[in-house]
Amino acid sequence: MRLIDADALLQAMDKRYNEKKDIVPNNLAEGFMQMEKLIKEQPTAYDVEKVVEQLEEEREYSHTDFEEYVQECSPCLDSEYDDYFHRGLERAVNIVKRGGTDE
Repeated sequence: MRLIDADALLQAMDKRYNEKKDIVPNNLAEGFMQMEKLIKEQPTAYDVEKVVEQLEEEREYSHTDFEEYVQECSPCLDSEYDDYFHRGLERAVNIVKRGGTDE
């Protein structure tokens, strides 16, 4: 599976349809409308805002009380990893916000 931008796909379909609407047969136009409806009905596979929110909560929790965080999430870590862990989560948040692209 690969993630795509459904909104961009719908815009491209709309543009293509509008460019060709005078020469597209009615049954094909109806097919475009059904496809658009089907795309809009699909669930979100990956919600960037929710992922960022969860990572930011993890980052804040690990920064606020690292000892408690370690006991709950990863007992193999010790206090020397405190700042590194917090920075790593911050970096992960920024990567997710960029969508994996290098900016």
